[in-house]
Amino acid sequence: KQVSSGGELYVPGFGGVPFVDHASTKVVARAALESFLVFVFIYANNDEELSEFRHMVWKYAGLLDRQKFPATKIENKIKLEEEKLILEEYKEKFEKTEYFSEYSEGQKKKIIRGDWRSGVGWVDIGVSAGLNETYIRSTYNYLCGYSHSGYLSVLQIKQAKSLEDQKALGDAIVGIGTVILAHFIKAYVQLFDEAAAVFLGLEDAQKAVDLWAISDKNFSNFYDGEFDE
Repeated sequence: KQVSSGGELYVPGFGGVPFVDHASTKVVARAALESFLVFVFIYANNDEELSEFRHMVWKYAGLLDRQKFPATKIENKIKLEEEKLILEEYKEKFEKTEYFSEYSEGQKKKIIRGDWRSGVGWVDIGVSAGLNETYIRSTYNYLCGYSHSGYLSVLQIKQAKSLEDQKALGDAIVGIGTVILAHFIKAYVQLFDEAAAVFLGLEDAQKAVDLWAISDKNFSNFYDGEFDE
């Protein structure tokens, strides 16, 4: 919201030039969306042992990633050597679980190589979290275009010359962020009783979440040109 509210760039000879950095809002929104999907994948499954398994595999993948970075300082080299032992400990633990045994040989190899989702796509995770498939697929692909400097992102930045156009592009992403936040709140309060107790005492917050945590059905109706009252 802060980024999409706009700012002013001082240009010598022209003075202050107002602008809305709608491109940065999309990079931030993608990070927020992926954070939500990671949370859902690891924790929102009504199976505490599965959550512990996925959390361990997620940490394993992160530490494995760090092993690929060159270390120049002695203390960093020592840290990497210490983490090799942690990696072996994690690997030994998760390989003994029933969850790991249920994976195909190909999926097991992916996990050991550091693919903590074992090939499960972001869109699939989003659908499991209650998001509409068309919405999550199109939204994620669109946001990725900005994160990876795709031509569409450059084209939109070039075409949005007026402040009004820039603001419209930024406001749309605030809407996406609000949808993500609403779905996250719903998932979070289902996991933590204390959070649920606080949430139940906030009537306005409940109304906002109900409004913005748009259901798969309502998204489908939107794409089909039909709407629930």
